Amino acid sequence: AQLLKLGQNTASAAAAKQAAHEARKARRHAKLDQLLNDAVENQANGQSAVIIEFHDDRDALTLVKANGGKAGRRLGILKARVAKMPNRQLKALANDSRVKSIHLDRPTKSLAGRTAVTIGARAVQELMGYDGAGIGVGVIDSGITAWHDDLTAANGQGQRVAHFADFVNGYTQPYDDFGHGTHVAGIVAGNGRDMNGARTAVAPGAHIIALKALDGEGHGTISMIIAALDYAVANKDALNIRVLNLSLGATVTE
Repeated sequence: AQLLKLGQNTASAAAAKQAAHEARKARRHAKLDQLLNDAVENQANGQSAVIIEFHDDRDALTLVKANGGKAGRRLGILKARVAKMPNRQLKALANDSRVKSIHLDRPTKSLAGRTAVTIGARAVQELMGYDGAGIGVGVIDSGITAWHDDLTAANGQGQRVAHFADFVNGYTQPYDDFGHGTHVAGIVAGNGRDMNGARTAVAPGAHIIALKALDGEGHGTISMIIAALDYAVANKDALNIRVLNLSLGATVTE
């Protein structure tokens, strides 16, 4: 009898847990990602950094403010706006027909995955004569140092850093307070000058467009990366950006 009762209690507990799960699932808003739906449930009095995608973003600032939020930068490539929103207002904002979807502005960080020992780049350089000359490579990372011997022009004068834009602090002069961006730029376009060419990179004739979207600890946000991408697309012709490199990542949540 005790075993029967124990079994009944276990079954009842499982059924209650399943019912609670289904009720929680039913409360989820289709326009909010999973993390934001969780924030509405578990941290109703908190705030979240979000990226709001719009069908029509002409009234984005007014809409964010009307729902108690603070608007940030516009992400034109997505017709989106960065904002800080009260969690309890997220569903109300999502209910507006002008809103397409709302996503948590998740943190990002630099990644340095294993680089292939050989990718055939040296053969292309030596047999075909291609070295990336005249090609702009956008590097979305932590910035770039003001000077590096391996990024000098072929004549040894000046740097092959054609442009720098800072989406973290808004500075205008090149800098890299984490070092990862310079490291990546060296892999892409270093000419091996400090080692007499022994460590020539993939495209030693290319020029770098350094787009700083990671801070001094190698951290950023999805919106900073999108802002850098937006900038690269808008200026691709003026800066002859033919390639974009993003050696970074974030957790997969949606």
